[in-house]
Amino acid sequence: MKSCRALGLTFFASLVLMVTLLAETASADKVGLFKSKDGIKVRYTVVTPFPFVKTKAYPAIIAFPGGRQDSKAAKAAITDFWGPEARKRGYFVFVPEAPKGYRFYQRGVFLAPELIEHFKKKFKIKGEKFHMAGNSNGGLSAFRIALKNRKRISSLTVFPGFPAFTRDYYRLTRLKNVKTNLFVNEKDERWASMTEFTYERLKALGFDMTFEKFGDDGHKVKALAGTKAKKLFDIIER
Repeated sequence: MKSCRALGLTFFASLVLMVTLLAETASADKVGLFKSKDGIKVRYTVVTPFPFVKTKAYPAIIAFPGGRQDSKAAKAAITDFWGPEARKRGYFVFVPEAPKGYRFYQRGVFLAPELIEHFKKKFKIKGEKFHMAGNSNGGLSAFRIALKNRKRISSLTVFPGFPAFTRDYYRLTRLKNVKTNLFVNEKDERWASMTEFTYERLKALGFDMTFEKFGDDGHKVKALAGTKAKKLFDIIER
């Protein structure tokens, strides 16, 4: 009886420790505020490696959230795709929120150069280049910002995503030396057709790229969410 009770207490203590560690890693994420030269403020969350060494440089991802690109969308992106795997692998992930009245694939694109420089100055970024990424509207944003800031990035990953404006298809050659990764659910009809069209254009240009369609229903690419986010990071690191 005593041994069973001891085992129960040990299990309970281990569970408490695990929950505490998870809470500590999540609370280690930092919220920052950037202000552009025009006075526009951008709130962002930084997922930090765990454990974190202040003097060490880490690889970094700028991940644009989907939907309204607000605080709720940013938190969802961290929970679903970026947080746990980034902490474990030793990445910074910067998740910016669009200012009111903005979207990062629209007017918000003009904030990106200053925002990128802000991250470089405040954090030690390995190689001083960023992986650009995004889901849904974040994928549109990542594509547009990558096209305008190609010298600052090393890869582009969207799930899903494509150039939001016709004129941007004529600028795809700018990404010639940027590893590009496209993912979409095949039943997400409009997004699937536009993402595949983008893939065909990039393929014709001889890009270094990955393209994969998943059989899931709906818009969210669940094949890259939760514990499956490992695949997302494996692709970025290829």
